[in-house]
Amino acid sequence: MISRIRKAGARPIRRAPAREVIGLSDDWRAWIVENALRGVNREGLVGTLVENGVPARIAYREVTEILASPAMTACVALDRRVQKLELVARLGRVMAAQAPRPDEIERAHRIDADAFYAHHFAACRPLFLTGFTEGWPALGKWSPAHFKERFGEAEIEIMADRNAHPTPDRNPDAHRRKVRMADFVDRIAAAGATNDFYMVAHNHARENPALRPLFDEVRPPEDIFDPAPLMRASSLWLGPAGTLTPLHHDTTNVLFCQIHGKKRFWLVSPQETALLDRADGFYAKVRAADLEAGRDPELAEVRVYRVDLAPGDSLFIPAGWWHEVLALEPSISFSLMNFRRPNDYSWYRPGFRT
Repeated sequence: MISRIRKAGARPIRRAPAREVIGLSDDWRAWIVENALRGVNREGLVGTLVENGVPARIAYREVTEILASPAMTACVALDRRVQKLELVARLGRVMAAQAPRPDEIERAHRIDADAFYAHHFAACRPLFLTGFTEGWPALGKWSPAHFKERFGEAEIEIMADRNAHPTPDRNPDAHRRKVRMADFVDRIAAAGATNDFYMVAHNHARENPALRPLFDEVRPPEDIFDPAPLMRASSLWLGPAGTLTPLHHDTTNVLFCQIHGKKRFWLVSPQETALLDRADGFYAKVRAADLEAGRDPELAEVRVYRVDLAPGDSLFIPAGWWHEVLALEPSISFSLMNFRRPNDYSWYRPGFRT
């Protein structure tokens, strides 16, 4: 089938001032290239142009010139490379579907460093851990009320007025506010479910001297994590139920630890290349719940994983994996990036290739 990509209202042909037909519009020329790459032959291309009001002579000339052009040769070569890379990604998706439970993230209570680095870090495979934070002083101790009692007078930075912008996470500087911890906790208690305010990674709580004691109450195992860069490679999250981080990917591996309250995660593998058509920088212009429900026919085959984290649960999110996060309850979370392996993939920016 021939795909008609001509914009609404675009003229199929260009005319000289005297109304003489001189050639096709750029939209139709792009249409010829796209459909030729899809395998539509010369006769099919010319026939559709004629059906849309292009004189047969012009249609035949334009199609012939485009198919014979050096630019078309380059497009064919690039298209073949794209198809090869798509087969690589498809192989990964097909193989992943053979797992014993292909719709679930692998779970473990604990894991040793060798197994973690071999089967998850190096393999770019998520992992749900239920016992990783056992023994941390933070677990069972941290809560909004505890933070208020302990750090009530501390000035902290949060993101506020998030509901005023459809994508607040893309412009953090516009939402930064300074507040007292006690006032922030009171606001969490009174608000119910809302995405209007949130302490997130961009608020750099680790740089706040008043909150420094908190970082002594997390105890990641030193065979997996390097303790030296903890203060510059970790993040604290605090907010009400209803906070939402939209579907995005990071350029580092992250171990996300849930300390208080519950959060829901949706994850999508970077091998689901159809999602790249919706990429906008580090974000995707689609909601995870819509993907999960199959509401978008073009993305209906994208596999979506969903996991809920309770206090004590942790989730390893490999670099490049898309994820969306919803707080089901008022929550406190702590994320770690100080792995004992290189963890900077800032070159991975497929959403910026426009």
